Amino acid sequence: MNCRRYRLDQVANFRDLGGYACDGGVTRYGVIFRSTALNKATEEDIAKIEHLGVRTVIDLRFPSETKELPDRLGQDMDYINCSLMGTTKVVADSEGAVLFHCAAGKDRTGILAMLILSSVGVEREDILVDYQCSSTYITKFTTDISGSNIYNMKWILNWIDQEWGGVPEYLRQIGVQSETIQKIKSKFVENLYM
Repeated sequence: MNCRRYRLDQVANFRDLGGYACDGGVTRYGVIFRSTALNKATEEDIAKIEHLGVRTVIDLRFPSETKELPDRLGQDMDYINCSLMGTTKVVADSEGAVLFHCAAGKDRTGILAMLILSSVGVEREDILVDYQCSSTYITKFTTDISGSNIYNMKWILNWIDQEWGGVPEYLRQIGVQSETIQKIKSKFVENLYM
């Protein structure tokens, strides 16, 4: 695993989901990013995010949260506010890189990261480590880091295993088509053996 974090002035826990070994290769850098909310982002922060190629921002917060603390965005960024369960197709169909976030970038963001990483075959141990990294990277911005405890994600993964038979079956049951997963793999996985 190779966690690549970027230091921004007012956006914590901004990191790339690239660098994880997975089915058929490794996840690509520069395709999918995660972070805390962008409501405090400085002009310099936005410029850095744009420079990384981010063209779609997925905000997992509730409408009441987004109304109170709206994201600051670059001119060429598409903004989508949707629930956690509505995001997988957006990731698959977006142009350019994708950034998704919730308020603190740990709970809802961590679950979406887990679903995406699981869907392309990243090992569970790497997913757990990625989840717990948030407790290190957001302490400057909030003292509430309870949601990024590794045992919370273990519980979620065990629940998905028991109730649904694993993440792939869970995604299928909630309506994520195999074509959508294949699109994500095509964008996000670099085959090292070609």
